[in-house]
Amino acid sequence: MKKWKRNAALTLAAVIACSAVIFASGGQSLISWSYLSEVFYGELLQSLQDKTEPMDAVYDAAEGKLLDKAAQLEEERAAGWVKSSAMQMVYAVAGETVSLSSGSGVVWFSGTGAASAVLIDVTDGSELEAGGTLLAGHRYLAEQETVITAMSEVSCGVEGVWKTNASGEAPVEPVKLPFTDVAEGSYYEAPVRWAVEQGITTGTSETTFSPDASCTRAQAVTFLWRSAGSPASESAEMPFEDVTDGVYYYDAVLWAVEQGITTGTSATTFSPDATCTRAQIVTFLWRSAGTPAAEAENPFGDVASGVYYYDAVLWAVEQGVTTGTSATTFSPDATCTRAQIVTFLYRACA
Repeated sequence: MKKWKRNAALTLAAVIACSAVIFASGGQSLISWSYLSEVFYGELLQSLQDKTEPMDAVYDAAEGKLLDKAAQLEEERAAGWVKSSAMQMVYAVAGETVSLSSGSGVVWFSGTGAASAVLIDVTDGSELEAGGTLLAGHRYLAEQETVITAMSEVSCGVEGVWKTNASGEAPVEPVKLPFTDVAEGSYYEAPVRWAVEQGITTGTSETTFSPDASCTRAQAVTFLWRSAGSPASESAEMPFEDVTDGVYYYDAVLWAVEQGITTGTSATTFSPDATCTRAQIVTFLWRSAGTPAAEAENPFGDVASGVYYYDAVLWAVEQGVTTGTSATTFSPDATCTRAQIVTFLYRACA
């Protein structure tokens, strides 16, 4: 109870006690008023205070905890945390996150996601290790604060205390690919869909993409230019004799030269119809990213230190753009197919 209420109650109790003594004496002065007012009342009040002071301590501690909790909740709300006892649907696309506080849960309905910490799989009674893939139809509990990153379009139900940078809206139905030669579930299906949606490619015909066809240098630079937003070049001077005004790749080559992405195959030739090698495309991507330094170790026996594409390959491995053609080979001189090039672009730029 509030302290002023407590003190009022103590005073009232003391008055009632004194009155009861006087009443019991039939109005006769069995005990002097000075004793009642100066001694008895004080001792009674002190006795009652001694009994209620522990209650005050409990009250103060509880009040402090409530105020601290209120402040904590306010901070959590400001940071985007939501508290909900009922399950709430969340939809996310690749790269967006769902964060769970300790004790919160999630039911994974569809899509692929990876957690930053161990989750308890309630469905089969096992532990899902950090980085493990969440399974559709399984329910998970977070032992500690955990961030789940969507690796594709996902839907899940969350409960407890959680936050997300996802929109909370159902994802847009993906564009149906017009290409009959892009198999569903193939490694390049998502990259091709992305490339079509971004206007990077329209295929080799209305119904074909030709994923296994060789990619030319002209096509590679054009894909890269379109993925950057088809920027205009400040320079109007084309250094290459084999890139004539009016060809579809003219602006792309001019931009690539201006950005230092390519210097051609000689001072006066670009060789637009030559096939683009795996070494060349990762070098184009690396230069377009600003030639960043890489810390990854070289896993490939066919990428020697000192070759022009050495740093580019290490960067591509570090960024997950490529894992090579095997655990120990990159095949730098192999022709890059159209499927491979849009996949590299998708991993580097999407």
